[in-house]
Amino acid sequence: MDQKIIDFLTKERMAALSICLSDGTPHTSAMHFVYNNGTIYFSTHNTSKKATGLTTSKASVTVGFSEQNWVTVQLDGTAEITTDGKDLILGKYPESIKFMDANTIFLKFTPVWWRYSDFKSTPPIFLASE
Repeated sequence: MDQKIIDFLTKERMAALSICLSDGTPHTSAMHFVYNNGTIYFSTHNTSKKATGLTTSKASVTVGFSEQNWVTVQLDGTAEITTDGKDLILGKYPESIKFMDANTIFLKFTPVWWRYSDFKSTPPIFLASE
């Protein structure tokens, strides 16, 4: 992955995580995230719809919602519950500790495909995995 994409994912704070529920309908949540070594981590509660509905590992993530920046990264891959992520989440969002309790779990998203789009450049820049 190009360094500008890594820098973008490291700097950004919000992502949309989409999973497929057991009945086939999509479910999307806006969430804080941490990018670390090719993997994206989220925290949530084990009672959330995204956690209880995670019946398949297929998931998508979109990062980049600024109308001033015009840069987005779209990723497809797999999501799973993990025991990793707490230190990463608290390192970027120390205030999250007040929302963590016995029901807090961590999700690990591993991309298998990604596309970077920069519409503020002329001409626009598009980079994608194979």
